Order: sequence, then C-alpha cells, then structure tokens
Amino acid sequence: MTAFDFEAGLSEGDNVAIRVGESIKFFKLMNKDNLLLVSNLSAVTNGTTSAFTQITALNPPDDELIQVNRMELVKGNVEVLMRHPTSTNRWGTESSPTGGFMTDKCDEVPTNLWIFEDFVPSISIVNDTNVSITPAVRWVGWRYLIRPLKEQPLNYKLVSIGGLSR
Repeated sequence: MTAFDFEAGLSEGDNVAIRVGESIKFFKLMNKDNLLLVSNLSAVTNGTTSAFTQITALNPPDDELIQVNRMELVKGNVEVLMRHPTSTNRWGTESSPTGGFMTDKCDEVPTNLWIFEDFVPSISIVNDTNVSITPAVRWVGWRYLIRPLKEQPLNYKLVSIGGLSR
C-alpha cells in the first residue's frame, strides 16, 4: 500500500483498493475528470430542520469512484449536517464521532469523502433564521473511471468508503 496526496487526488494508472466494511476490491484507475456539482436543495422553513436527503446526483455508475475533497455552502445562512454513508451519523473527526456540520461562516470545508456504488452522502439543513431559505451546496473533487483487477496488485492506494478517509 502506498500513500497519496488527498488534495491532488489519484492519478491515471494508479491501482486502488476500495474497502467497504471488511470487503476489499482492487481496481485500476483508467481516467480522471474534475467534479463540480451544485446541489440546489428544497426550501427550509424558518426555525426548522429538514429531513436527511440523499445527494443522488453523486451516485456514480458501477465503473466510477468519486472523491469529494471540498464542500462549499454557496447559498443560505444555514447549518448543513451530513451523513456518509446515509444511515450513519458520521462526518467530522474521531473526536466528534456523532458528526459535524458546516455553516455559511465557512467558505469551504476541506474533506476527503469517497463515494462508490450506492454509498452516497445525505444532508439535512438547520434553518435557525426567521425567514425561509433555499440553500445550495457545491461538491468539488474528481470522478475516476475504474476497471476491476482479478488479483491484488503489489502496489495500490487504499480508499475507505463510509465516513472520512485518512
């Protein structure tokens, strides 16, 4: 296993081990494209919290891996809560295992969020203001085209799905 720079992402030709729980699958990275996606969310009434909603636009086809290395709240004076995978309260650090949040006070939140198969994040919006707000979140990173390998390569880069990677 070799380390890599999360800010620069993976490179074409890299071997990747994708770990989901206890299962590990090996892939060759064939192509790398920029990811810039804006999620325009539903309006959230003043003084309420929305239900968690999956960001289905981030659900990749079976031959893709997505890396989000930055999130930005581009519209709305709100608090954004995230779960990844959807069924867990996981976003933040080991010192905050129940999760974390971002607000409009953050220009952007550096992260290293990996999305594979059906393991997409979901978000909830907390609107503590006295007006209804329709927020938007920008997801920045890369889309990787991957091909399965029949056996474990000698050198590979490990990607953990679910929560933040190290």
